[in-house]
Amino acid sequence: MEKLQELVDLVRRCRIKCPWCREQTVESFAVQVVSEAKELEQAIKSKDARNIREELGDLLWDVIMLMHIAEHKGMFKPEDVIKGVNEKMKRRKPYIISGEEVTIEHSMKLWREEKEREKKRR
Repeated sequence: MEKLQELVDLVRRCRIKCPWCREQTVESFAVQVVSEAKELEQAIKSKDARNIREELGDLLWDVIMLMHIAEHKGMFKPEDVIKGVNEKMKRRKPYIISGEEVTIEHSMKLWREEKEREKKRR
């Protein structure tokens, strides 16, 4: 976790010191995130572990940068994103917490059912 905090701190400094990063908005940076995701997809398709690792790092950087941009704009805090995904995964994969053994089919069924409930709540 120390290295993750180091990355978060580096993103924050980058937003202060890098003119290009400072200019980015959630909307403008979305293009960057999509581009990196496509590069990761290509690395995965090529089965190049070294490139996969690099592209995962680039995408992680972009996700943290996007969270920081959103925080700066007053949309939400990175902690809100992390809390939200933790809660979502616990709902969608309750067997992880309970320790219940499930089949792939059952886990997928639970996932789909919870996702459908979430859509109805919105």
